[in-house]
Amino acid sequence: MMKILLFNSVFFPTKLGGAEQSVYNLADGLVSMGYEVAVASIVKDPSLVGSRRLENGVTAFYFPDRNIYWPFVTLETPNKVKRVAQKLAQRLLDLSNFRYRKDILSVIDQFHPDIVHTNNLKGISVLVWKIAKQRGCKVVHTLRDYYIQCHRESRRKNEINCEAICKECKCYSMPKKWGSERVDGIVGISNFILNSHTEDGYFKKSHQRVIYNSISPNDNFEEQSQCPRSSEAKVFGYIGRMEYDKGVMQLVDRVKQLPEGGDYRFVFAGTGEKRIESQLNSDPAIDYRGFTKPADFFAEIDVLIVPSLWYEPMGRVVIEAYAHGIPVMVHGAGGLLELVRQGETGLVIDINSQSEFESALQTFGQLDYETLSRHCLEQAKNYSNREMLSKYSELYQAI
Repeated sequence: MMKILLFNSVFFPTKLGGAEQSVYNLADGLVSMGYEVAVASIVKDPSLVGSRRLENGVTAFYFPDRNIYWPFVTLETPNKVKRVAQKLAQRLLDLSNFRYRKDILSVIDQFHPDIVHTNNLKGISVLVWKIAKQRGCKVVHTLRDYYIQCHRESRRKNEINCEAICKECKCYSMPKKWGSERVDGIVGISNFILNSHTEDGYFKKSHQRVIYNSISPNDNFEEQSQCPRSSEAKVFGYIGRMEYDKGVMQLVDRVKQLPEGGDYRFVFAGTGEKRIESQLNSDPAIDYRGFTKPADFFAEIDVLIVPSLWYEPMGRVVIEAYAHGIPVMVHGAGGLLELVRQGETGLVIDINSQSEFESALQTFGQLDYETLSRHCLEQAKNYSNREMLSKYSELYQAI
């Protein structure tokens, strides 16, 4: 039985975004395939430090937070000099976080993995790769953000996407680039994010794969795939993190500039930056729900809008919509473009253009909705948990 040790910055029950759900799906699925699986991550709550076996058979190892500050929040302090110093120190530490050396060694020596499979590494650092190779393990890494290339992890600066990695980030990330030569297998969750790294000289010695994230195994995929929706596209919705880079405020602007009398309704759901939540809550023109269960949300809407401004590595919410027979409207950036078949499963637009937005609304009203829904359900089959697990298993065997 092959033993797989996954690393991710945080893991169940902590959740920051879609990456944590994707890693959980992977760990859970590998156990069902007969692999012995453990996951190592950081926890903020000291009472959670240690290890425990989850109900699905995954062993979870929780490290204490040894960073200068909890690295998954925006650092706020009235002392600007102190804030800048702390951020700089954390960035330097995160190049190779020696504070986690003993933790990494301990979990590898305790679990004895055949393969160490890293995912998001912010806070832990690529030191994992070096230690894993020293212990004779093969190493796989899945690219779920731009942490290896960009110190902002987003390829975005001053609210503008970086067409190429800037000199500042190239210089800062050089140690990570050197470290990437220790990786035996590299996975991109889209062609876009994989090419972003390999064209920049990363992972030269690695087996390369594109393996898209999967639909949550809790979705009743087989049943849904037989039931395309039949209605008109009148209820449009956004669900996700309330962050500026997600394009939610651009979407709000587009909605508020629509001429009166349109036969459309817009629903917003999700949590995130408090200033955005407050702004939406206080605006009577916006139907903002806060945290909403995805199943309940998808049951209410006809079209999902994904207005992300940054280069989304993939956008798992798109395939979740497909699994419910819901077409999408997306802003054309990053890996999102690989998920949409124009006019068949949705539309790609520029969310900054009011005319394109209004034209897309009209187009959805003219397309046959039942056919759109059927195409979405067919497309969702390409992102089944079974498909994703099969490809990772093939990669493990190959290395």
